[in-house]
Amino acid sequence: MRAGRRGFSWAKASSWAPVFNAGLAYNITEHWGLVASVTYIPLKRTSSVIIKAADGTELGVSKADLRANPIISFLAVSYKF
Repeated sequence: MRAGRRGFSWAKASSWAPVFNAGLAYNITEHWGLVASVTYIPLKRTSSVIIKAADGTELGVSKADLRANPIISFLAVSYKF
């Protein structure tokens, strides 16, 4: 009996997500200032992995919903020469 090739497959597709950004800059003096911003990116994807036997039959399918909704903040002190 000869062992066949086993494997798995997946599919990928391009996608996009909107980016929401808000920021401000404030001059404390003529040279010193503050800069701040907040960014939000709503990310949602569905992932599928298919495991196949050597003869091509599907042994298992795994699907998962992936969600990452990062909120990125930035705060800096600025100096102008």
